[in-house]
Amino acid sequence: MDQNPEIDLTKTVLLSFREIHKLFRKWGLDVISKSDLTMPQFWILQVIQAGEVMPQKTLVEHLQFSKSTLSTSIEGLVSSGLLERIIPQNNRREVQLQLTDAGEQKVQEIFEDPDGLYQKMNRALTQLPNEKINTLISIHTELYELLSGRLKTSLGGDQRC
Repeated sequence: MDQNPEIDLTKTVLLSFREIHKLFRKWGLDVISKSDLTMPQFWILQVIQAGEVMPQKTLVEHLQFSKSTLSTSIEGLVSSGLLERIIPQNNRREVQLQLTDAGEQKVQEIFEDPDGLYQKMNRALTQLPNEKINTLISIHTELYELLSGRLKTSLGGDQRC
């Protein structure tokens, strides 16, 4: 039975993403095993930028965690002094989040960990020419848009940019 080359190519791309995802997950787990963070807490700290205030609603959109996972994780970060909740005077129903100084320090420690995700990725990327990195970013962006349904053809199917 002949193999369909398009199916083989699709499988190869999916396996490639799976293998990269496995590495990221392993490296993330290695980092959090050195700290007292859970994986959701780790990602919350990575999304909230130092010195910035982020509405909790925006965090939900970025991370797409369940409300209970997010609430529990935020509560743990607040209790451990890494995150603070801010209730704006003009909108008391909105909860905003900000890293504390300790939270910013924790993010910096994670970022600088030589065995962590960022430093491992940085070492790998320094071995690639900028052209390839920019092409990779462009392809990932386009593929995300196609998969998320943001790009459509006039016939209702996906299209390339």
